[in-house]
Amino acid sequence: RILIRAHGEPPSTYSRAEELGITIIDATCPVVTKVQERIRKFFLEGFQIVVFGKKEHAEVIGLVGQTQGQAVVIKSLEETDRVQLNRKTVLFSQTTMDKATFYAIRDALKAKIKDLVVGSIEDEAIDFHAKDTICGQVSGRDKKIREFARSNDVVVFVAGRHSSNGKVLFDIVRSENARTHFIEDIAELEPAWFAGAGTVGITGATSTPQWLMERVRQEIERRYVPATESVQSS
Repeated sequence: RILIRAHGEPPSTYSRAEELGITIIDATCPVVTKVQERIRKFFLEGFQIVVFGKKEHAEVIGLVGQTQGQAVVIKSLEETDRVQLNRKTVLFSQTTMDKATFYAIRDALKAKIKDLVVGSIEDEAIDFHAKDTICGQVSGRDKKIREFARSNDVVVFVAGRHSSNGKVLFDIVRSENARTHFIEDIAELEPAWFAGAGTVGITGATSTPQWLMERVRQEIERRYVPATESVQSS
């Protein structure tokens, strides 16, 4: 048996498993599955697929696989110059990317299309779509997590080092509170972080398990923060 994790896999993984007679337990996130289906649909209709995401990320590998490896992957606004708008195009996103950057990329590509004035190329390029496929659970946390960061003296952010969603959310929290610290395990906690802090907030990536957040809270209360002060989780 083989377990497909939440990030999903390209079609080649399923084909290979079938060839080898391996049973698949598919735990792909339903949101990711839907994005894969939409990308495959547009690709088969002849659209160029552009994915806003990280090329090496497991989810993006699965998304690109829906296009037989032909999708263009960009991870920042600066990389929009790599997109050749000489054919009908659809922009998608890895589900854990930053929404503001996605829309900035969309606007930049639209601006490039307006600059094209070359007959039939212009006609084809005008057929451009942007599909916001960022997970609502990720984007919906933005406002609340900013408020949470501002309401605490110190914030401890708990996530895996390689979590794409964790990196995005950590940057948001740190932009609101300079005393934000990223940890993967309680062994990384530092006493100096909590000096003079009246309130400590604990938050993490969408995938960070609640038991780990609770363990961090208990450790902070036990070792660093007096009972008269406050430790809260988000």
